[in-house]
Amino acid sequence: MRRRFLYFINKVFHLAINYQSLIELLVVATSIDLNNYTNESVQVLNHVISQATEMIKANNSQQNEANQMVNQLQLYTNRNVFYI
Repeated sequence: MRRRFLYFINKVFHLAINYQSLIELLVVATSIDLNNYTNESVQVLNHVISQATEMIKANNSQQNEANQMVNQLQLYTNRNVFYI
């Protein structure tokens, strides 16, 4: 299923640069169960997810900008979401 999702995203947006890592990380980030996290943490993560999604939709970023977004999303999925 994950592979079909990534294929669909790439086909729909006809991506000019390599957003593959960002898309894969978005799949992980959007599957996190946030029920045990603080509201503030959830808001921050959702904001970063929204920014990453908009970047892909706009499809007008430079590769280094996409890489920076990957780093930012990794930061918030790995360390900055706190339990209640």
